[in-house]
Amino acid sequence: MSEGKASFKMKVEESHQNPMGNLHGGMTATLVDMLTTVVTFTLPPHKPGVSVDMSISYLRPVPVGEDVTINAEVIKMGRTLVFTGAELLNKDGKLVAKANHTKFIGEGQPTPFTEKES
Repeated sequence: MSEGKASFKMKVEESHQNPMGNLHGGMTATLVDMLTTVVTFTLPPHKPGVSVDMSISYLRPVPVGEDVTINAEVIKMGRTLVFTGAELLNKDGKLVAKANHTKFIGEGQPTPFTEKES
């Protein structure tokens, strides 16, 4: 890990699989969310932020039992938004998924939801 960049490697376990025995798309999204949050923390103002937008292109499967590497980086750090990107690679270094994740890092509190608004 360095400023604005991080990598993580893990083995795809049965608990990470979809019905076809490959890395589940939701698990991929979780990995992207987690590691892009880590890289956001490496730069001032050192806040985790909240997700504004996330897009993921799923390019090839990763079977249970194989390793997957995720590389994430901060693309641009603004005053209230941070733009991050991530790539997942299989054991052969081939691109498995590519993601962009935008997070809000500004000041403020979330507006509470009330029953009257539903």
